[in-house]
Amino acid sequence: LSERHNHYNEQRHYAEQRAREGAAFIIMPPEKLPIGRICHDPELISEAYHIGRRTAEQRLPALLQFMHSEQ
Repeated sequence: LSERHNHYNEQRHYAEQRAREGAAFIIMPPEKLPIGRICHDPELISEAYHIGRRTAEQRLPALLQFMHSEQ
């Protein structure tokens, strides 16, 4: 548990490297989410959900292009 942040950072760097190589596609919000790791506020949870959904909708054309280029 004390090394969790190191493993997270290693995995994030790996995913970013794979995306640069064209072997992975990452969908993540362009801004920091207005929510922490633990949140019980329904409004903040809803706002984070909508940010994620908007991001995915905006990235959908690029994802489809990525998926078709992999075939």
